[in-house]
Amino acid sequence: MKNIFITGTDTDCGKTVVSAALLSLLLGRKINAGYMKPIQTGCIKNGAVIRAPDVDFVLKVCNISVSPSQYELISPYKFILPASPHLAAEQESIEISIDNIIETSACLNKSYDHLIIEGAGGILVPLSNNIMMLDLIKRLRYPVILVTRTSLGTINHTLLSIHELLNAGCYIAGLIFCETKLCDYESIKRDNIEIIARLTKLPVLGIIPFTPDFEQTTGSAELFYKFCNRNLNKTIDILMRDKVI
Repeated sequence: MKNIFITGTDTDCGKTVVSAALLSLLLGRKINAGYMKPIQTGCIKNGAVIRAPDVDFVLKVCNISVSPSQYELISPYKFILPASPHLAAEQESIEISIDNIIETSACLNKSYDHLIIEGAGGILVPLSNNIMMLDLIKRLRYPVILVTRTSLGTINHTLLSIHELLNAGCYIAGLIFCETKLCDYESIKRDNIEIIARLTKLPVLGIIPFTPDFEQTTGSAELFYKFCNRNLNKTIDILMRDKVI
């Protein structure tokens, strides 16, 4: 069993798309892989059922069906308020337990050879008054892929995130850049990627370009797989070569 933790420099930097892409490509190679999003805020309540949007996206584009009990393992902490996990959990009088997440991931590992675990927000987002996402990453001890932007400001955010991860003793398998919005200056985007790679000496595992009408152009599992294969197929080769997966 080899698991990967997907974290990012901040919210909406592309973690879910990257997680889904890696899962889609692994499944395309007939590799027994699964997905877990331990904490999701901004969930949707329909009667007694709470749905996690990121989980639903991953399941849809990877053409995966799961039972209600399996869904609860994939997403054990689901909160309605679209806020930091500590606040969303506080609003519902729930305490996020790292031990519970670790136990739940162990249950999922019984079904999969590889598990892609996606974090929430950035690495220093608080889960409670005294624990942060970084504490979960440290306890899990899985290789980390850091997802970051290509736009202006990414250098500072990325270097700070890498500094915290390395100081915590985490192994960073590499970086994936996600162009979440169209960059006005191609030269800035290119230099951002190059300077981050040069300063950190970390491998750039892939770059996901800005895609207009993303939901339409990748709306089915087949289209999404083609999109992933076009942009991140070499990422899987690198991870397998380096024995990360």
